[in-house]
Amino acid sequence: MFRHAGFAVRRRTSFGELTVSLDITPTAAVRKRIDERDHLAAVASLRAILAPASVAVAGAAAVPGNVGRAVLANIIGGGFQGVVTPVNHAGGVVCSMRAARNMGELEVAPELVIIAAAGDEVLEFAADAAANGAKAVVVIPSDAEEDDAGSAGREQRLLEIVGGAGLRMVGPHSWGVLNTAEQISLNTTFTSASVRAGGLAIGSQSGGLGLLGQAAARQLGVAIFVSAGQPKPVVASVVRPDGQLPARTGPGVPNFLFPESCAAVLARAAERRDWLSRPLGEPPQYPDLDGAAARALIAALLEREPAGGWLSSDQAEALLATHGIPVAPSHRCRELERAVAFAGESGGPVALKADLAAPAHASDIGAVLLGLDGGSAVRSGWRELQRRRCASSSCASPSCSRKSPSSSRPTSTPSGA
Repeated sequence: MFRHAGFAVRRRTSFGELTVSLDITPTAAVRKRIDERDHLAAVASLRAILAPASVAVAGAAAVPGNVGRAVLANIIGGGFQGVVTPVNHAGGVVCSMRAARNMGELEVAPELVIIAAAGDEVLEFAADAAANGAKAVVVIPSDAEEDDAGSAGREQRLLEIVGGAGLRMVGPHSWGVLNTAEQISLNTTFTSASVRAGGLAIGSQSGGLGLLGQAAARQLGVAIFVSAGQPKPVVASVVRPDGQLPARTGPGVPNFLFPESCAAVLARAAERRDWLSRPLGEPPQYPDLDGAAARALIAALLEREPAGGWLSSDQAEALLATHGIPVAPSHRCRELERAVAFAGESGGPVALKADLAAPAHASDIGAVLLGLDGGSAVRSGWRELQRRRCASSSCASPSCSRKSPSSSRPTSTPSGA
C-alpha cells in the first residue's frame, strides 16, 4: 500500500524477524500519486453530472416559455437512457409526465437535479435535493433579469447548502450540460439547436449556447458541453493601504500578498496542467522484457500442472530472466563439505538457507543466515540450520543454497529438497 502511494519502502529479514522501513519524505513519486488520486476523484465526482442514472427537473411547469419545461423536453427528445422526472411545488403534468411536488415523493433519489427556478425557490429546491440524497445539481436561471441586489446573498446561501451536503454544482448561472455518448444521451440545455454526436468538447464559463449553435451550423459533432455559469477565475492581489490582506475579496478570487506566493501557485498550476495533458494509461516500455518467452514458460508449466503450483528455483530464475531481473547465482548442496567448497570459491561472504518443500519457506523458521565468511562460519551455520529444522519438526539434513557475495538480497528457492 505504501509503495503504491509512492513512498520508498525497504524491508529486511533476519532470523525470522521482518523489518520494514518507510521514508515519508515527499518525493516526486509521492506528489505524482497524489495528483493521480486527485484526478481520479475529480473524474468520479463528475459522473453524477455528465452520466447520471436519474435526473429530476425542478421548476418545470406546463407554461409557455418555462425554462424547466424546455430542459425536460430536450432530455426526453434527446433519448436520455436514464429516468427523468419533473418536480414542481404545484404538481400538475409537464410534457405528459406527472410532476412530483418534492423529491421526497420520488421512489429513487435522483443523482442529478436540474434547478430551473428563480429567487428563493432555487434555495428551496437545492435544500430539497440535499435532503433527499441527490449527488449533483445544475442551476439554470429561469429569469434573465434575476441579477438584483439580493442575488449575491442567495448565491452564498446556495453554496452553503450544496457544500454542506457534499453536492457537486454547475452554476448558478449555467446554461446546462450535454453528453452525446450513446449509452447516456443527456441534453439538459434549453436550446433548440440540434447537435449531433462527435468528438468536440466545449467548456464555457458563461453562456456557451452560441458555441453549440456554431457547432451545429458547421456540422461539427459534440461529445460534451458544459456551461459553468460563472465568471472566469482570475488571480489577483488586493491589499489595504497598510499593506495587509483585506478580510474578504471577490468570490472565487485567490489573493496573495507577495508575488512569490502567486508565482509558486501559478507554477504548480502549470505543472498540473502539463501532467493532466499527458496521455493516460500508456504502459511503460521495458527493452529487456521478453513477454513471449515468459508466456511460453508459464504455458508449458500449466500444461504439465493445470491446477498450478510452485516454481522450482531454476524455473523461477528463468521466469525472472525474461523480465531482465538479475538473480544472484546459487547452488544446492546436500553435503556440508560441498557447501564449504562453494563458499571458498565465492571469494567472500555467502548466505546459507534451508531449502524447504513449498509452500514452506526458510524464513518461516529463521533458517536463513547471511554474511557467512569462511569455512568455519559455513560449518557452524550448517549445524545451526540443522538444529532449527529439527526444532521446527523435521530433523532431515537441510538442502541449502549458496549465494554469491555480489547479491544484496536473498533469492527464495521454493522447490522441495
